[in-house]
Amino acid sequence: MKARHDLSFVDTIRYYRHEAHPLDYNLAFLLIFLTALVLVTPLTPGYRLFRQAIAGPVITIGWLYTAWVPYVRNDAEQWEVTILSSKSFLPNLSWVG
Repeated sequence: MKARHDLSFVDTIRYYRHEAHPLDYNLAFLLIFLTALVLVTPLTPGYRLFRQAIAGPVITIGWLYTAWVPYVRNDAEQWEVTILSSKSFLPNLSWVG
């Protein structure tokens, strides 16, 4: 009897991947703008809570999306996009958080 396998996280991402289109690029520019906008807010407790609880996770999830979901045909370009987007979301955790 064959064992039933659930989709792993990687298989789930592979299922939702699509060709890169202009909305993915617009999302990346929007994330750059949002990061800059969030970083210029004053360091009051209310804004810090907003940065850590709302803006930080939203921006980080957006960078993870741009890193893994759009599919590029060339492997070199695929890894370039993934590395550059990962390079953008990792510092975001310390900047916005």
